[in-house]
Amino acid sequence: MRVLAVATAQFADDPQLEPAAIRYRLEGLLGFGDPVRSDVPQALAEAQRAGVSVAMITGDFPATALASARAAGISTTGGVVTGADLAKAADVPVEARIFARIMPGQKLALVQAFRQAGHVTAMTGDGINDAPALAAADIGIAMGRRGTDVAREAADLILLDDRFASIVRGIALGRRIFANLRRAMTYITAVHIPVAGWR
Repeated sequence: MRVLAVATAQFADDPQLEPAAIRYRLEGLLGFGDPVRSDVPQALAEAQRAGVSVAMITGDFPATALASARAAGISTTGGVVTGADLAKAADVPVEARIFARIMPGQKLALVQAFRQAGHVTAMTGDGINDAPALAAADIGIAMGRRGTDVAREAADLILLDDRFASIVRGIALGRRIFANLRRAMTYITAVHIPVAGWR
């Protein structure tokens, strides 16, 4: 939820008047909801069943990150690791799943830490500050609709619809293709080695 305060003021038309000197009257607060897309919880559940672990890395406030993670279905049992926590930690806590108030350099450090821990790492991003982490990941995934040119150039893949569910569908399709290729190679090997031996 993004909150915007609305206020009014009445003052004489004086070009020398400083904005800080004006007396404002609070009219109220406006809340702008940015809910998790409806297909994300199901896609996250499918990813978890397929053995894919998802971590959230965001610049948002920790309470916002926790609420978004709960709505999406990301485990919140490990709590939130903030950018300040990372700056003080000797080692990156790669077992954590929610990272909030993260700076661009820390995104890169997180990707590198996940890779050093033996994980095959995919990173999504759309901004200029995501580019180093996208380039460092095993698979960098940029947003095609709202992503910057820098993020697209740093990434390995570009999502045309900017949907997390498309990533999960891509993983499923890739695994199916890999299984089919392995079956085909097993069949070819099983048929042709005896034929070569017979000749």
